[in-house]
Amino acid sequence: MENREPLLRSDWTIFRSGAVLLRGTEGCRILSCEFARLGGTAVFVDENNENLLVRSCYIHDIGSNGVAFVGDRSCYRGPKNYREAKGMSLEGIDRVPGPRNNEFPRNCMVDDCLITRTGLVEKQTAGVQISLAREITVRNCSIYELPRAGINIGEGAFGGHVIEYNDVFDTVRETSDHGSFNSWGRDRFWVRDQMALSQDKDVVLLDIRQPNIIRNNRWRCDHGWDVDLDDGSSNYIIYNNLMLSSGLKLREGFYRKVYNNIMVNKTLYPHVWFRNSGDEFYNNIIFEDRYRPAGNMDFSPWGKLMDRNFVHVKGMKGVEPASELARQSGNDRHSLKGDALFSAPGLGDFSVRASSPALKLGFRNFPMDRFGVRSRHLKALARTPDIPEVAGNRLEKRETVLVKKLGAEVRIAEGEGDLSVFGLMPEDLGRALVIVKVQKDGPCSSAGILPGDVLLMAGGNKVDGVEKLERLLPSSGKLTVTVRRNQENRKVDLQF
Repeated sequence: MENREPLLRSDWTIFRSGAVLLRGTEGCRILSCEFARLGGTAVFVDENNENLLVRSCYIHDIGSNGVAFVGDRSCYRGPKNYREAKGMSLEGIDRVPGPRNNEFPRNCMVDDCLITRTGLVEKQTAGVQISLAREITVRNCSIYELPRAGINIGEGAFGGHVIEYNDVFDTVRETSDHGSFNSWGRDRFWVRDQMALSQDKDVVLLDIRQPNIIRNNRWRCDHGWDVDLDDGSSNYIIYNNLMLSSGLKLREGFYRKVYNNIMVNKTLYPHVWFRNSGDEFYNNIIFEDRYRPAGNMDFSPWGKLMDRNFVHVKGMKGVEPASELARQSGNDRHSLKGDALFSAPGLGDFSVRASSPALKLGFRNFPMDRFGVRSRHLKALARTPDIPEVAGNRLEKRETVLVKKLGAEVRIAEGEGDLSVFGLMPEDLGRALVIVKVQKDGPCSSAGILPGDVLLMAGGNKVDGVEKLERLLPSSGKLTVTVRRNQENRKVDLQF
């Protein structure tokens, strides 16, 4: 219960101990072990460790993390916490690339491990946690029944991680705004505050020196996103992933290449991209005829490349241009929609038949039978995820309402997307109001309220939908409201 050390600019904290604690080791092997009913972390790889192998282990009913790789903060050249970051400017950051010393895990592997029911005491944990480390491989693991992420990468320092052939599901069971895979990228270019990200391309890759690769995995998260790249996560290559429930979220960041993935019943969630992000999204199969952006993305085109994606429409005859994708992204000129002709989706085989029009766009089948543990004794113990029924193509519309007294169009805050983008609390969903449009010369416009602000309080009362808000608005005089902008609350006086 002494997990008080924060992981850089993160709300996660850790306690540097475990049933097996490694520090200053080379070439250690942990093979075919069972870790059960432990109050803290099972295997903690602390500071300087090299060439560790954890293989064919059964890790279950654990109070904290399954396996944690955490370097010492002395190796990091950037700000260590939010207070330090807020006092920095882009001109003042250390421009020397990479780590300051070798006090971090590197060239280590977790292979063929069954990790389940971790986080029984600490909820800010993961099946495999990686922070301040380099070249960590997580391969052929089955990870499920967790309160938060299955695999979590805490920041960009120092990259080169490979996440492959894993089966990760039944995650984010006790928290929110997260994914079966989760990452942050609060690196040196993330200065002053978490929404004031640098556009200086030279500093983006100072910490994440090699790309992180996520490939050939199966993901399912019913309470967040299947794969959630949050808060500036940069320099990722993501391909050949089967996402069964909640799609892919790419929040602010740079240099993400996403191709040849299948997002069952969902789509891409691009959040708060930059004009020059360098992001690429191509040759993917999605199930909605639109992307689901959040935050300010009112420019075109999005990213460096978005094209040749295929929208699966169950039972559709023939193909036609994916015009809604093209309208949104300003790209996708060659993207299509039609029936992808999956081989046996009810059995979990989402490979496409030889006659699939997705193949003509450049999609390529990848193995559907190599996810998770491969040892015979672990296979006999491991669960696999429920396979969802393939839904027809759908588009959920968000209704907007004009509140004349405010001089603004609003909508109800809802879903994991709003929770993440605006930094809301779960109790704000279904109650708080997102400002969609501001009319000229109205009370909102005069007070400087902008589209994308979230109205939380009015006159000392919590906002609870449009009807109750309208009853709080006076015919004349002043009303103090609380709005949320850039994940910070501010009070504003409205004149009526």
